[in-house]
Amino acid sequence: MLTKVRRWGWLAALTMVLVTPSSLCRALGHDVDIVPLKSQASFEHIASKSETLKIAYLPPAIEYNFYLDVWKGIAEVAGEQGHQVFQLAPQTDKPAEQMDMLQAVIEQQVDAIILATHDEQAAAPLIQRATAQGIVVVIVNSDALSHAAPVHAVVGYVQRKGTYQLGQYAASLISATKRNVAILEGEPGYHSTERVAGFEKAIGEAAMPVVARANGRWNTEGGYNATLQLFRQQSDIDVIFAANDFEVIGAAAALKAINRTDVLLFGNDGVADVLPYIRDGSVQATVYTNPVLMGKMAMAVAVDSVEGQFRGGFVETPTSLISGDNVAEYLVDTTALANDSELTVVSEELVDLTNADGSGLYWDILRAIYQPRGIEVIAKVVPLKRAQLMTEKSHADAMLGHHRGDSTQMIFPQWHYGSQQIYALFSPARLNWQGISTLQGTPAAWVRGANYDAYLPLEMQFEQSIDHLGPLLMLASGRVDVVLDDGIELQKNFRRHAERLMLAGFDSNEYQLEKVLDLKLYLAFTNTAKGRKMANIFDEQLPMMLRNGQLEALYRKWQISDFPF
Repeated sequence: MLTKVRRWGWLAALTMVLVTPSSLCRALGHDVDIVPLKSQASFEHIASKSETLKIAYLPPAIEYNFYLDVWKGIAEVAGEQGHQVFQLAPQTDKPAEQMDMLQAVIEQQVDAIILATHDEQAAAPLIQRATAQGIVVVIVNSDALSHAAPVHAVVGYVQRKGTYQLGQYAASLISATKRNVAILEGEPGYHSTERVAGFEKAIGEAAMPVVARANGRWNTEGGYNATLQLFRQQSDIDVIFAANDFEVIGAAAALKAINRTDVLLFGNDGVADVLPYIRDGSVQATVYTNPVLMGKMAMAVAVDSVEGQFRGGFVETPTSLISGDNVAEYLVDTTALANDSELTVVSEELVDLTNADGSGLYWDILRAIYQPRGIEVIAKVVPLKRAQLMTEKSHADAMLGHHRGDSTQMIFPQWHYGSQQIYALFSPARLNWQGISTLQGTPAAWVRGANYDAYLPLEMQFEQSIDHLGPLLMLASGRVDVVLDDGIELQKNFRRHAERLMLAGFDSNEYQLEKVLDLKLYLAFTNTAKGRKMANIFDEQLPMMLRNGQLEALYRKWQISDFPF
């Protein structure tokens, strides 16, 4: 049974004016219906408010551009209405880390939580605690009506419906003889089950057999490795469906690496990264799920729930099919560009990685990617925070050393080029280490622009320094109790600044190191047509270097033992 929306309050932010339900329906292009949930949380403990709200957004991982687009929608509505929102997520999809973050957010007594998780069972006890405390919980990017723990609302598209239409489109392109299908599933769970089931229903009606399956792990590297695995086991594959676009981008890279141009690819989500692949025919189609709009609707539902104007249910967001026929409507043109024979990249100086003289592992990787395409890499060394500002303001084309999600103003490729193991450095005489929770409220320091607090489920006191030496001097003077930094960089700084540190009374033997984060490093591009084009080149070339051994050879050349692939 469907119940029509009667009042939406902050959903007016979707059109930036106060709207009636009928005008909202016109803005979305379809009726806005509320489907009752089978596990509906009570609104009994929700205290109706109208002042500034504090709302947390917890996606499964920062590595997914889809969820960064959802965040854009959430932040846009929050900015228009004056509410406080923040995003907290692991950099890679690690449910245990997400649960720690969810627990920390509940303890901060936020007004609402917008949550997307790939481990609903683990989240259930925490969701129950949140709703019992009067915190509104909205699940985003789902269509499930029943949950392990009752929630207040669900916002998302009907997944089986979208992939069923995609499967019908795939069947229309397939010849009578080449019909074997392989499935790249996501990590086991509701989302993977629903998306795969819709596609399989459609191809089953068209008598197209599924001959192989693999787990693409929801990311590009997973899709790449899973596709190579599939073709090692079964070469007679004509079609691949991937449960999301990141996996299908990885599949396209893998097919190029093994020189298979005869396989049709289909994805799901409609992220901007996949559109160039559809334009050039590497991917045939995807389901466009409009994540920015989904974020706006999730935020609007969360606010209305807190303010007593929404009383629960599932809100469906629209989908459409993107194929070669209509991809131009969604794609930003990157063909006519000025100065695309040069790529200016900025980075902080890191010994043997980004040396000031232009030598180093990361500079070599960039030259190997871009110089064969006739693009000269211009390397510049500046402090980390300045590198970010230069790239955001288009004073440089890209920056090294970024963590995905640190900025909403830059473009991130799907492939990382390196990784960091972040350690806490402290004196055991001053700090009794009991795990990451020890950092709660502990005065800390790190290099400006690193933003480690965005990845830790803690409320932290911290100071930042223009370079990596400053935090060590703060620690030696007692100004802070802990320093967070890359483990290799810490060791190099112990040697490089030994005399300065000795004069400050710092002896590394008196300190303890504990690992707190494992972060992937991305090349972040300026948000321009040129940036998008250069990001596409990076995503095209890096997996080729991985496949032919060139990438690993560069790591060996610079004696970097941690090969992050």
